[in-house]
Amino acid sequence: MVGPLSGRRPTGGTSTRLGRRGSTAPGRQRRTAGPGPTRATAAAQARLRRRPPAGLTGRAVILGIVVIALVLSLAYPIKEYVGQRTEIAALEQDRRETRARVEALEERQRQLQDPAYIEQQARERLNYAMPGDRIFVVVDSEPEPTAAEPEQDTAAAGAGESWLERLGESVRRADSG
Repeated sequence: MVGPLSGRRPTGGTSTRLGRRGSTAPGRQRRTAGPGPTRATAAAQARLRRRPPAGLTGRAVILGIVVIALVLSLAYPIKEYVGQRTEIAALEQDRRETRARVEALEERQRQLQDPAYIEQQARERLNYAMPGDRIFVVVDSEPEPTAAEPEQDTAAAGAGESWLERLGESVRRADSG
């Protein structure tokens, strides 16, 4: 019971649940913290006996299934994302190359619209000259063999031969270089 002093618990010689402190009530034995089982320790031991082995628990299995399901559900979208990023990079490179080709063609078009450029190309490539220009042709002292000369040799040599002999001669000349 609470005494008149501000609701404090009784101390010392008052009774407790097991009887008076320091002494035992007649007919009751005092419990000690000995080796005997108590209700609290019996419940704890029962829980320990019911606990599954340290391996896989039900929660671990469910968590594993959820993780696997998440991985499987995200694998295809991630694969598609990576594939699309690769395709986008390739298309951007192709666009840059195409843009460079377009710019080169536009530059070539501007050149071809310039009369001075066309005149320069005609003089260099086609050996054209403007009226009033003096043209000098330099001729080497030794003429270069032309493609017409070997044909004349084969025509003269092959006049009295059959086609098979001419074929053999052609093969021999090709092998000799």
